[in-house]
Amino acid sequence: MDGTWEAWLEFEPTDASKAAIRTDRETSQSNRQAIDYWASGLEPVYLDGAFARAQKRPSQGQVL
Repeated sequence: MDGTWEAWLEFEPTDASKAAIRTDRETSQSNRQAIDYWASGLEPVYLDGAFARAQKRPSQGQVL
């Protein structure tokens, strides 16, 4: 392990009977503060794209 931090986005449903969905890795940064800085700059259009990517990603129970 090289100490690099990875981040992804996870979307929680408003319906508790449904599972959360998440993206694959969205960024790699050198430390937690860099991840926080990256996340603080995310714009709505980026989040829209990430949500679309997460919806296309196989669920955790599926084989890739």
